[in-house]
Amino acid sequence: MSQPVDEPVTQRPPANSPWLQASRLAFIGLYGVTLLAALAWATSNVRQIDPQNRAVVMRFGALERVQNAGLLTAWPQPFEQVVLLPSADRVIERRVETLLRSPAALKADEIATLSAPMSDALAGSGFLLTGDAGVVQLDVTVFYKVTDPNAFVLQGDHVLPALDRLVNRSAVALTAARDLDTILVARPELIGADSQAAERRERLRGDLVRGINQRLTELNATGMGIGVEVARVDVQSSLPTSAVNAFNAVLTASQQADQAVANARTDAEKLTQTANNTLIGPCKWRTHKLPSAWPRHKQPPRPSSAWRNLPRTAAIPASCSAFTVNVCRAFCIRQVRSPPSIPKTIPA
Repeated sequence: MSQPVDEPVTQRPPANSPWLQASRLAFIGLYGVTLLAALAWATSNVRQIDPQNRAVVMRFGALERVQNAGLLTAWPQPFEQVVLLPSADRVIERRVETLLRSPAALKADEIATLSAPMSDALAGSGFLLTGDAGVVQLDVTVFYKVTDPNAFVLQGDHVLPALDRLVNRSAVALTAARDLDTILVARPELIGADSQAAERRERLRGDLVRGINQRLTELNATGMGIGVEVARVDVQSSLPTSAVNAFNAVLTASQQADQAVANARTDAEKLTQTANNTLIGPCKWRTHKLPSAWPRHKQPPRPSSAWRNLPRTAAIPASCSAFTVNVCRAFCIRQVRSPPSIPKTIPA
């Protein structure tokens, strides 16, 4: 029988080999990193809520609770999800871009001509029609608060677009129910005549806030609320650029007309004074003069025949025109036929 052949024996690396030590260190490091990552994941929803914020905790997608300012402890994701919201008294500002003129319309304004006008969609972009068939532009900035965190979180990304549409709708209804002068001062000459227009301009912001909140309340009643309430709005009203020049021309013409009327009245007063000075001077009576003072124990003579004997014509300068001569003669005759009354007593 043949002798069995001895199989080669595999030699193990020594315990202090460099490769074994490197593997051991890598495993320990990976284990430590894993522990740290697990600890960070377990405490990922443990945080401090600032005073200007509040948190909504959702467990598996369902609303669980609302946490105000302070320390928040919640299970990590995906068990619980934390959404940060503004606090109840924090006011958020948002400018409504849908009421502004679109960039395409602004670009079309630069190249549009009478022979090649722009389309109706671009021409009406950013313009609102008033009750008296006027056109106005409104730049509206809304300041709102989050009143219902649950509804705000459920609506998510639809909150701000819905708010913009509500503001746009309220602005259209408000301008359609008002005249142009109750929105902005388009015709200054009517300010003094209509005091109610100024009062309605002051109430413009308040009416817009009430209209927006009324529509938000209607949404809440149907179960489709977005969880916000408008605190105030800032409105900057202006006329279209194409209409500003026309209004300025009308205003300039009105001011020039008022100035012309004032100048004409001033010239008329000057001519009247000049005519009076020209007529009264030559027509002074030279044949009859009353004494400056009468004695106390005597009465002045009655105007019997003295006034009748006065001449009906007076010396008129030759430089006077025919119209001046006729007026002077009429003035003298009227003075003769209707002499002035003489006081009964003359003070000393």
